[in-house]
Amino acid sequence: MSLLIFNTSFYVPANLVDVWEKWMTDSLLPRVELLMPQLKAEVFEVVSQTGGEHLIFSVQWRCSGSKEVEQLDDLLAPELQSLVAHFGEKVTHFSSVMKRTMG
Repeated sequence: MSLLIFNTSFYVPANLVDVWEKWMTDSLLPRVELLMPQLKAEVFEVVSQTGGEHLIFSVQWRCSGSKEVEQLDDLLAPELQSLVAHFGEKVTHFSSVMKRTMG
């Protein structure tokens, strides 16, 4: 069994950070915690790269394997669609899966 990190990065305009954070704490994070309580989200601001007038945030969940990644991806899909419904194209996101190779 290998550790996989499911990462979703968000590009958020500076003037919408407060609203995005509220959406995260009221909607996305509680939904994942309710349905997959074994996963704990870690939220980071990316400081090594600037997004112009956007701030970049990385939300990560440590998954025990590909089945858990698939379940999380299925769970996140409608939540991320609600992000589009809420913010339009002002807040963008992409997801990736990382695998630990050393350490």
